[in-house]
Amino acid sequence: MTTIKNATAHQNEEQCFVLKQEVTKRVDGQTKREPIGHFEVIVPSVERFIAELADVQVTGHDDDGLPTFNSNAANWLQRAINALSKAEARNKLAPASAEPKAGLTIPMTFADLVAPPAIGGSTALAELAELVKGFTAWMAESGKPAALHSTFGQLVRQPSLISVQSDKVKQVLQAWVVEFASAAAAAGALTSYQENQVQKVLDAIEGKDEPSLDDLLADY
Repeated sequence: MTTIKNATAHQNEEQCFVLKQEVTKRVDGQTKREPIGHFEVIVPSVERFIAELADVQVTGHDDDGLPTFNSNAANWLQRAINALSKAEARNKLAPASAEPKAGLTIPMTFADLVAPPAIGGSTALAELAELVKGFTAWMAESGKPAALHSTFGQLVRQPSLISVQSDKVKQVLQAWVVEFASAAAAAGALTSYQENQVQKVLDAIEGKDEPSLDDLLADY
């Protein structure tokens, strides 16, 4: 889901916002998603929580051993922190593995936990490498000609090369990428960065993005 507009100030709740979110669904046989509507939700600011938590006290511990409090706001915030901590850690795991993806680590300090995600540099390269590796493995498991694995993997890695390929290559690449990405997305095995890379590949196949000099020199 993507934000339609920036959050607006809540009219009836201090230090809170109303966030409008678009709801999309995946089109059968494609990696693209189409909008089907939207909803609105209240989003409290950090300042509101600071005010609400002024006199909070620990009252016990839940089944996970995390503290519970004498405040609904504190208990909600603790659940949110717990859920986000686990979700972000799981997103760093390699598919069908309990080990992190190449170049990633599970945070074990507060500073690492709250550090902003770095989709750039080594992190982006690691996710791109995992995408190409996964696509290549899928081609092998699907019985696709071995001679095409390296070439098609490189086209996924560098979509700027697709424009010079024949229509036949583009058609086959499109069909294979859509089949692979649809299965991977359904299994929750694609990160947002990887989904964007897949979309770049499909856009390049459809001729939506002509390569710039920067694209052509991306690997140099």
